[in-house]
Amino acid sequence: WLGLIIACSFIIISSCFIAYRSFQVLPWGILATSVTILRVPTDEVPQLSKELAWAAADGGEIFVTWANEHFSDFAVNWALHLKDVGVHNILVGAMDVGAAKASSTGGGGGGAQSLRSPLCFTLMSHDIPVFAMYERNANSTGLTKGDFGWGSPSFTKMGRQKVDLAHTFLSYGLNITLADSDAVFVADPRAFFASHPRADVLAHTDKLNSGLPVGDAGLEEAGAIHAVANIGLLVFRARPQTLAFVAAWREGLNQDPKAWDQTLFNQLLHLGRMTPEPAPSRLTRAWDDALLVGILPTASYSSGHVAYVSGLAAQKKLTQVMVHTTFQYGGTPGKRNRLREGMLWYDPPAYYAGPRFLSIDMQYPAIPPGIQTMGEEGMHAVQLAHLQGMLQQMLQIRAGMAMAVVLNRTFIMPKLMCLCDRYWAPLDRCRIPGAEAVPLPFTCPMDHVFEPGNLEQRMEGGEPLVPFREYSFLGNPRTPAVVKDDVVVLELASAAVNSPEGSSPLARSRATLRLPANSTNLGLQAALAAHEATHRIHVTDPLALWGGWEEQGANARMASRFLRSLGFWCCRLLAHIKAMRRNHLIIVLVTSAVLYGNGVLISDKYLGWKSPKIAYEPACGPQLVPQLNRELAHAAAQGGEIFVTWASQVYADFAVNWARSLQRVNATNFLVGALDEKAAQALLDAQLPVFSMYNLDMNGSVMAAGGSKACEQDFHNSTACQRIGLARAFLSYGLDVTLSDADWAFAEDPRPFFSRQPPADLLAAGAALVNSTADGDGGLELAASLAAGTDDGLLLLRAAPAMLSFLQAWARALPGRNGQAALESALREGVGATPALWPGQDRLAYAWGGRLVLGVLPVARFGSHTASVQGLAGLMHVTQVAVHASHQSDGLVGKRHRLREAMLWEDAPEYYTEPRLLSMDLKPPSVPEKLSLGVMDEGGQTALQMAHKRGLQFQLQQVRAGMALAVALNRTFLMPRLTCLCDSGWDKLENCRSPGAPLTPLPFTCPWDQVFLVERLTEPHEKKVNMTYREYSFLDNPRTPNETEGTANTAFRTHDPTIVWLPPKTGLADLRDRVARHSGVRRLHVRDPQAAWADWERPEDGKSFDLRFIGALAPWAGPFDDEEKTKRWLDGVLRRKRKREKWT
Repeated sequence: WLGLIIACSFIIISSCFIAYRSFQVLPWGILATSVTILRVPTDEVPQLSKELAWAAADGGEIFVTWANEHFSDFAVNWALHLKDVGVHNILVGAMDVGAAKASSTGGGGGGAQSLRSPLCFTLMSHDIPVFAMYERNANSTGLTKGDFGWGSPSFTKMGRQKVDLAHTFLSYGLNITLADSDAVFVADPRAFFASHPRADVLAHTDKLNSGLPVGDAGLEEAGAIHAVANIGLLVFRARPQTLAFVAAWREGLNQDPKAWDQTLFNQLLHLGRMTPEPAPSRLTRAWDDALLVGILPTASYSSGHVAYVSGLAAQKKLTQVMVHTTFQYGGTPGKRNRLREGMLWYDPPAYYAGPRFLSIDMQYPAIPPGIQTMGEEGMHAVQLAHLQGMLQQMLQIRAGMAMAVVLNRTFIMPKLMCLCDRYWAPLDRCRIPGAEAVPLPFTCPMDHVFEPGNLEQRMEGGEPLVPFREYSFLGNPRTPAVVKDDVVVLELASAAVNSPEGSSPLARSRATLRLPANSTNLGLQAALAAHEATHRIHVTDPLALWGGWEEQGANARMASRFLRSLGFWCCRLLAHIKAMRRNHLIIVLVTSAVLYGNGVLISDKYLGWKSPKIAYEPACGPQLVPQLNRELAHAAAQGGEIFVTWASQVYADFAVNWARSLQRVNATNFLVGALDEKAAQALLDAQLPVFSMYNLDMNGSVMAAGGSKACEQDFHNSTACQRIGLARAFLSYGLDVTLSDADWAFAEDPRPFFSRQPPADLLAAGAALVNSTADGDGGLELAASLAAGTDDGLLLLRAAPAMLSFLQAWARALPGRNGQAALESALREGVGATPALWPGQDRLAYAWGGRLVLGVLPVARFGSHTASVQGLAGLMHVTQVAVHASHQSDGLVGKRHRLREAMLWEDAPEYYTEPRLLSMDLKPPSVPEKLSLGVMDEGGQTALQMAHKRGLQFQLQQVRAGMALAVALNRTFLMPRLTCLCDSGWDKLENCRSPGAPLTPLPFTCPWDQVFLVERLTEPHEKKVNMTYREYSFLDNPRTPNETEGTANTAFRTHDPTIVWLPPKTGLADLRDRVARHSGVRRLHVRDPQAAWADWERPEDGKSFDLRFIGALAPWAGPFDDEEKTKRWLDGVLRRKRKREKWT
């Protein structure tokens, strides 16, 4: 045995010496200069200690990453690039033995395409210091050795390892640059970090653009701290306040095992006061002013989108310092391929030198003119061009890949040209919202279109493997010159000598072969048999040259491999789209015909346009709508916060309007749940991020079937069940969720207000109709207002263990109650008549037995009746944040009308541009000289109610004449503002006001649904005159064109009207003649409709119109509790004598 051991040792050492000498002359120079004999056996990787950390540090600073076996090649690549730019003060944490060996030897996943090497090479070290993150004899941290899986339990546990590392190194007194292993440095960042010595923390961000001018290489402006900080790169300075912050971060993660480290990091930064430092520092005091934070420049320290799609560093004329492979869509293989495309990945020499290769020329699609500045109206044409262009490119690549497989060569991917970006949520003019810097078109990364890992993955059924190289391969200095120059060019026999226009990786022309069109596999193999040793075959026109396999079944196997490798964003077979759910702007459904160049199917229900040249397939149905999951939620969230509503088919347009109102105030972090398939379709058509609630139960879990029905079966109130289920789901994902009914609309971004209430676990809309705060005070209601109750229609729930437990208490209170009553019951559980206050102020109170901190949103700013009737925000001199379309009695139509009156309902453009209007002056009613704001006796209230009825009667006489003129002249009636002296309510009024609303001003502009059942004005009817209308605020709406916008034919407002004089009581025929020459005018305005209107030409028309008018009056409008009074009041409205007509 001793002799055998000595002999084997001699052989191994000799072989390694030869390999080492050979290795020094290879073009992989970075490794040839840093190879030493391994100093620490791989089974004795040291534990982290203060001595080890300080030995690796330089000047009290250290760069640290960590990895498990699956990501070990990323850690090696990260370290080699730092050494490449002169940074040697690094340490790599190994989460398991496999990672330790790889980090100390340069190994990693990926077979021949990675840093993993044969046994003798593994005895060499790259001098990368490594420490064990696992206990001795344990071999791992207990986490997976494979891919962590974004959002998985292993992913969240891995985040805690990161925070522990930060805390440990800070406790050693070291400044630490903590980076994910897929965050690669291409320049030395230390000088920049040192130029901001006052900063306690420097953070990388997920911002997609930068407001800094061209050439400005400094920190982002202080306001950038409100964007999402990405913890893939953090610089911590060893100071007491920094250590305290990281300790709080770690403690928060330990309290909630499901919390995401990045979400909690952002929440802590925004906790309490945030004060920007005076210019020019660009630093912000965060974490209640205790921590000085700077945001690294977005263009130089880039996300995967900024670096690989928008190329912001080049646009800003800045040096790229760091690239983080976020915003990519191919998992770990996609990250690796991104870095290869950027020539930022160290592969072994064999990756570049062999085997043999095949490259192709590409014919790219035409670019629509003006694409860079094109507005929303031109985007459909761009989307169509993108889809057609992707089809054109896919056909060429499919042919090139097939030829590479036939010739047993590695395929070199060509550059892909995209006209639209890719994202997990809807795009804005073919770009991710906020990424206006993306140039169109752009060279899109391979993972935008392909799943890189699927091309070489072995599958059942004999599908051929397609080994490939990235599109930048021939431009990489590591690729040997012989690969670039030893080329045989394949051309079409009938083609011109010159290469076609397009993209050619051909450096110099070598031998040229001319082949017939549609050459089969056997023809290709025969023609190129003499060129087997040539390093590269270059094909000028793969689509024309390739004719397919002659063997039966081979074409189908290649087709299956190709389609399996395509991402859902570009192209998929109908059979392969079960998981396809996002980016409904850019869904292409490819049949097998695409493999032979015969066409593409596009679902018009997802694209929103049609083309006669495209064959259409029915929509793929509800399976395209994703179930709610952690990945989807975090992709839509920003800074750990998300807005959520949900809707059935009936409420789908409210959900769309809700989302549009958030988009108008730049709050795009939202999701909409669909309760049925038709709602899902409507939301997809509106290009909104949607998820399925068909089978979500009250625990936030996906059920086997019938989720919303199960809610109805299990609980008294299905809406409350859905609300609680959604809350539990998003809170369990570690997100703060603003849960809102769909009939809310936002006039202002609520997030700044929410962020000023950090101690609150729950912020709820108030049920009170009067504020408890002083004039000009826009803060939370006083805690004493809790007695008036809360409104569960708008809730901000913070991700904390107490909130999840509270939801269970809310659910227990549901049986026999509606959701709001159950919420009140749960909040008051264990709380006395006067709840205890949060220390030091009078706005927040303890609820639910002292376990929950509760605040009530200001009713003047988040209101329903307070907004549409009282106008309380204006009275209190504060801004309106959101309006709830409640406290009305005309159903969904009344809700829509309320929001239209508030200019918070977004109709289609034709709603504002198409109608020809008739507007009118309205004489106001007489108002009693003294309207008491105090308590009236019964006689005073009765007198005021009578004055109100008479005033409405007087106004309705005028409105009736105006409406009749509009119908007679075939115009849309513009409703005037009606004046009311008494409110409308379900309960008995107090001093002509709704109970609890003493600040209602009398008189006030009353919503039209208080006077009319609006739907009855317009519902089609055989025996009634039909009419259309617009709300009284229509001309004030910024969406309504004025004379400065467009042509005279689209303007409703003018400062120079034409005046037409009419004699009193002009007959209808004469009236039509007098205004005929003004028929093209967009709006006729009548100064005195009663004087202008005579009567209908035919009595039956008058009867029909009056039936419509009287039938639409709301019960509250007249004295309808007394038959005789009602008849007299209606006669007065119609200005008729009782003897002429009887009303029943």
